[in-house]
Amino acid sequence: MLPEVLYFSGFQYHKTIFPLQNMEQEMEAQQATFGTFNLAAEKVAENLEENSPGVTDIQEKMEEFNDRWNKITTEVSSRIALVRINTGTYLIVL
Repeated sequence: MLPEVLYFSGFQYHKTIFPLQNMEQEMEAQQATFGTFNLAAEKVAENLEENSPGVTDIQEKMEEFNDRWNKITTEVSSRIALVRINTGTYLIVL
């Protein structure tokens, strides 16, 4: 069970950051699955002929996927940092 998480700025309770933090935690949890997916794509590519169009296609799709994943994780982390800076929000885990 996850701990109860509250956010305070002074004495004011902030719900603003909670959905973003949940998303960040979910992304962290999915990182292992993401790594497994990358390894599986590499294994498939290894079983194809070196100059096969399939290898190129897998590499391109994985680059696109990795770029999108990195963009999403960076964006969520940036938004959380921005909300914390703009609200003076502090994390308190109970």
